[in-house]
Amino acid sequence: MDTSGCYSRRDVLKLAAKHSAFLAAASLVPGITFGTWQESESADMSLKWHKTPCRFCGVGCGLLVGIAGKKAVAVKGDPASPVNKGLCCVKGYHAVQALYGSDRLT
Repeated sequence: MDTSGCYSRRDVLKLAAKHSAFLAAASLVPGITFGTWQESESADMSLKWHKTPCRFCGVGCGLLVGIAGKKAVAVKGDPASPVNKGLCCVKGYHAVQALYGSDRLT
């Protein structure tokens, strides 16, 4: 915002780009969150969240995997993990897609 209290065209475009990126990420990756995880989130959804380490690299970030029925459907970072503190890389967020991918070797 400039000194007159109005948003400039640049501010509006930056805000629109940021919100578009958040919306795209949220629609592509089920279970992704952009805030702190709370116990109430698991009660709102019919998912059971289980802790697990990420296996895509050697860091061992903590993940929360959402299970619906007998299938993993969502992934998000574990805020209690000292390694990643609730954040997760792109590979970790796509762990479910890698697990159930149609081109996966079985």
